[in-house]
This record gives sequence, C-alpha cells and structure tokens, in this order.
Amino acid sequence: MNQIKGLFFDLDGTLVNTYEADYFAYRDAIIEVVGVEVNRDSFAKTHGQEAKQKLDLLAPGLSDEDVDRVRLAKKKHYPKYLHHTVANETLVSFLRDMAQHHVIAMVTTAKSHNAEAVLEAHRLNDLFEIKVYGDDVTYAKPDPEGYLIALERSGLQASEVIAFEDSQSGLDAARAAGLATMHIRSFQ
Repeated sequence: MNQIKGLFFDLDGTLVNTYEADYFAYRDAIIEVVGVEVNRDSFAKTHGQEAKQKLDLLAPGLSDEDVDRVRLAKKKHYPKYLHHTVANETLVSFLRDMAQHHVIAMVTTAKSHNAEAVLEAHRLNDLFEIKVYGDDVTYAKPDPEGYLIALERSGLQASEVIAFEDSQSGLDAARAAGLATMHIRSFQ
C-alpha cells in the first residue's frame, strides 16, 4: 500500500460553503438576462453541477448566447454576495496542518474568477500547490478530467491521493480517476 502524499480538495461545499452566494448570483443573473425567477428548491436540485448543467435545469432552452450572457452576469453579481460564504474551519485547519507534508491541490468546477474570489475572501489562496478550475477542463465533474489533470501536475499516483468532496458528482469524478475519497457531508 502506498503512503498518502497528496490531498485534493473540492472548493464549493467542501472547503467553503458558497451555496448562498451562488444562489443569489445565479438568481440575479437569470432574472437580468432572461426574466426567469429561480427559487431555492429548483436551485437545490443543481448541487454539484457546472453552469451549463445548472442553466439547463433552471432556465431550459437557453441559446448558447443566453448561457454566455447569464455566465457574465453571474460573474458580475457574485462578488457582492461573497459575505454569504462560510469556510469549513475544521477542514481548513486540517489542510493547513497537512500542507507541510503533502501535495495540496484544489479541483473545482468553479470558474477561476469565482474560485479565486472565494479563496481570497477566506485567505486560502496560498495553501494550494496545484489549482484546477472549471475553465481548465473540457468536461466537468462527474468526469474525472479535473482530477486527472491534478494528478498529472502533481506527479503522484492515484493510490497516493485522497480527495475531499461534498457532492455525488465530485465523488464520482475522484473515484473514476482512481482516488480514495472522503465525503464531506456538512460542516459548522
């Protein structure tokens, strides 16, 4: 059995609860662009999905141009809701303790601009040797592409890494890449 040398973390819902900020930003963007109201129940069904998948459920039938417009509007609205994000202090403390002796990576479906804003807001930016964003991959979770990129960048074998994920799509992606997983169900 290999020694664990790498710890790969999802961001949204795992290290930082971004649900409220995400909800408000998508809500505002969709209303602004297509005039469709999004409620919390419908938004909850999109947990762990990337933007295109979310929009297919929240505002079905959008053209590619409308999807791009919603994404741009969400990017504009997101920063004003960062105060609604909450760090998983227990997991962040663990990450800080382990960083001295492990390769630490972030693998997220979030686009780099949103993820960087969250990392900056919670002073987590300097903790990661490797960052893989939604804009680095062709296929979002549950596809393993993000984890495979992180493995390649780290030089580690899958058997040497544990992935920390909150969503089923994230867990599926990590497992498909051959990583052991830790399911983060909730945090205070």
